[in-house]
Amino acid sequence: MQKSKKDILKEVRFGNQIAEEERDDLRSYFVETQSWRQILGGDVDVVYGTKGAGKSALYLLVQDHIDMLFDNAILVVVAENPRGAPAFENLKVSPPPDEKQFINL
Repeated sequence: MQKSKKDILKEVRFGNQIAEEERDDLRSYFVETQSWRQILGGDVDVVYGTKGAGKSALYLLVQDHIDMLFDNAILVVVAENPRGAPAFENLKVSPPPDEKQFINL
């Protein structure tokens, strides 16, 4: 017996709303987006978007592809733990003294 579209939709799993909790499964259902292709091509350094846009998923995937990106002359520096405190948390207490030093940071 063939399943109805409704039955199929009931069984579809789109993953957790929080990418950090899906790290192990993320690769299996991630759909390559324009942002992902730009990252792989070295065309962008910053990805921004609203909550739920997929920034954390991209961040996790970038970390999983560090070696491949390095082979493409793209260096990745992990600057934040999405589930923890930002790497630049100390800037709140001790910010750079002037704009030039902040830009260099």
